[in-house]
Amino acid sequence: MIRKTTLLLLPLLLLFSCRSVQPSKQPVAGMYPTVDISRRLEDMKAFSCTEEQLREALKSIRIWDFLQTAGMKDSELSLVRRGLAERGYAEIDTRHVKEIPIHWVTFASKDGKKMEISAAFLQMPPPSCRQEIMLEKTPGRQETRTVRRNRKLEYQYLNRWQCPTQDGEPLEIWKISDKKRNRPGNTYWELRRFFEF
Repeated sequence: MIRKTTLLLLPLLLLFSCRSVQPSKQPVAGMYPTVDISRRLEDMKAFSCTEEQLREALKSIRIWDFLQTAGMKDSELSLVRRGLAERGYAEIDTRHVKEIPIHWVTFASKDGKKMEISAAFLQMPPPSCRQEIMLEKTPGRQETRTVRRNRKLEYQYLNRWQCPTQDGEPLEIWKISDKKRNRPGNTYWELRRFFEF
């Protein structure tokens, strides 16, 4: 008798214990490549910096204000610093944040001396991020590359623009398309810049 009751209650208990989890509507930091899966931790070297240096770097490429508008917590920047110090890689995922144009931000160091920040956009970056340069009227350097994603080689077309900066390394703007570049959704943009602290 007790077994029958237990067997009937067990499925009900399991059914009510399940719950769905919604993705965060705020920027979320991570220490493993999930937003740009072509990045490999084996290729990275630990990079030491402070949270203030990271904040200033994000301000210099004019994406800090977007992250603040989206409600990014200070603890996320501390996780980015820790990811760089331990693995040479960290990221901020903003794919579920609809209020800002940034899709994600990655931080990577291949040599332990320089860090590259790359911010992805689904549309052309706002004028403030690209230093008011009219990309439609300025020819970019065109090239192709292959990247490895999920153990498969992916062929990509690149248009690249370089914008000089007052404080060192130039800002690069990349327009990245896959081989079906005429289809909507197959193109995205990246701002890239190296930093040395």
